[in-house]
Amino acid sequence: MDHLHLNNSVSNKQFGFLKGRSAEIQMIRVMGDWTNYLDQGMTVDIVYMDFMKAFDKVPHDHLLHKLQSLGIHHKIMLWLQDFLNDHSQAVLYNNCTSSSAEVRSGVPQATVVGLSSFLTFVNDLPDEVSSMIYMFADDTKLYKGISM
Repeated sequence: MDHLHLNNSVSNKQFGFLKGRSAEIQMIRVMGDWTNYLDQGMTVDIVYMDFMKAFDKVPHDHLLHKLQSLGIHHKIMLWLQDFLNDHSQAVLYNNCTSSSAEVRSGVPQATVVGLSSFLTFVNDLPDEVSSMIYMFADDTKLYKGISM
C-alpha cells in the first residue's frame, strides 16, 4: 500500500479501508453531486453494486500482472506469488472427500495482503466507466445526471 500511495496509484474514487477516506467522506461527495444534479433540474440514475464474494473471485494471474505493471518490487512480487500459488481445496461431505482442485483465484479477506490486493485489483474500475463512480472496497455506486 505504501508503494501505491507514494506513486499516487490509488484511485481517488476508492474509499475502502484507506486512511483519510471514510465512508462518511464518500457519502458527502456523492450527496453533493446528487444535490447539484437535482438543483440543475436533472434526475439522477444510480446503480449500487456489491460484488458477491468479491475477495474470492480475484484471479491470481490478473492480480499479479496488475501489481507488476504498477512497479511493485521484484522480491515482493515473488513473495506474493508464493503467498497465492500452490494451494488446493477439496470438499468433505458425509465422510466423502472430493478430489482436490488448484485454487487459482481469491485473496484472504482478513489479511492486510488480501485487502490491499483486492483494492489494487479493482483500482482501475473508475477509469473504465463513463459514469461517476465511488467505491468502498467491493461496494460501488455508479451514477449520472440525466437531462430531461
